[in-house]
Amino acid sequence: MEKKKIKKPLKIFIILFLAFVLILAGLIIFHRIKHGSDIKYLTEKGYYNPVSIGDCSLNAVKFGNENSDRKIVVLSGMGSGLSVDMRPMTKELEDDYMFIFIGRAGWDGSDDKKDERSVETIVEEYRSALKASGLEGPYTLMAHSMGGVYASYWVSKYPEEIDAFINIDGTYVEPITEEEMSRSSSGNLLLKAAVNLGIGDILLPALLSNDSNLPKDEWRIYCIFQLMSISSDAVAKEGSAINRNRNATWNSLVETDVPKLYISSRDGDLTDAVSKEANEKELIPYLEKMGNYEIVYLQDIYDTWYYKHDDIMALRSKGEYDWQKFINEDYLPKVEKTVKAMQNKQYKSKLVYCLYNECDNGIWFGESVKDENPDNKYGVWCDYNDKGKDNFNLAWKQTYDLVKGLDTGA
Repeated sequence: MEKKKIKKPLKIFIILFLAFVLILAGLIIFHRIKHGSDIKYLTEKGYYNPVSIGDCSLNAVKFGNENSDRKIVVLSGMGSGLSVDMRPMTKELEDDYMFIFIGRAGWDGSDDKKDERSVETIVEEYRSALKASGLEGPYTLMAHSMGGVYASYWVSKYPEEIDAFINIDGTYVEPITEEEMSRSSSGNLLLKAAVNLGIGDILLPALLSNDSNLPKDEWRIYCIFQLMSISSDAVAKEGSAINRNRNATWNSLVETDVPKLYISSRDGDLTDAVSKEANEKELIPYLEKMGNYEIVYLQDIYDTWYYKHDDIMALRSKGEYDWQKFINEDYLPKVEKTVKAMQNKQYKSKLVYCLYNECDNGIWFGESVKDENPDNKYGVWCDYNDKGKDNFNLAWKQTYDLVKGLDTGA
């Protein structure tokens, strides 16, 4: 009897072990099949075009007018999927301009790399990818967040290649202490294992939130890029090198004639003490070192993006949302209050009013469409179609008329 008691646990262990191995093998096979399917999908949608730069390939995709004299190179920050996130804006300009999105090593379908991710290496890889794509300069650099650091180095090192630099709320370039530069990230071993074992394919889409209200096709592309990027060695190494690269870029900055525009949303009203200090001690010295710059301050009247997302979606789920009522009762009063408050500011003559800065067009103005996805607690999604665009244009004109009525010189 004693023997059977020993064998039974062993038998259970063997069964559980074999089941674990089978599940693991199934997940790995599923991941490999899905990865191939994802690449095919990205290619069909125009979001995958690897170009060889020698030791690896970078994903370099182009949208817009290929005959345009203006080639706008978009440099993303430390986040994936910018080509998808930014398309709602660039689509409105693609008849006149060409936009080029290049994924850095490890990002958005580009090959992974294990080398150190210095600003010098990253900029050289950008330049190689453009040449491999058959795109000669000059280029207009349009950077966001950490992309602003790389663009600042680029415009200082190779000013003859750049005809303009648009920095959209980019990371400030400043001298960094040795202590700050020594800080590093903890790595991404667990993320890499989760992705390679297929766990990420299942869990990641459920964990991500479609706050930008991307259509289904673009949301799938966004999720694919996230999955491709989160476990890469290059992304982890680039994250640990942020402060070193900011410092190296600061030391490389030189004054050039290239026109530069910095669009700032973080400082807002410069009468705020913290914002004023950041502006005077960080932003201005950085821009003055490069020369020939202008700053546009975007003072949002809302303290968060995706303003009242849940409230609006709850109304949409009940069929009770009225965009005109929302604009009349919520947005326009805030605009009126803000414009009136700006009339006595010493910098009034330099103000640029950016109507509907960072509003969620789909949520605010789109049409409600029934969604069968059980994970969508509202049961609807918002289609920013032609009707939605008409709604937005009407709201924009109403807001424009209000602002001009309060400040004729705006």
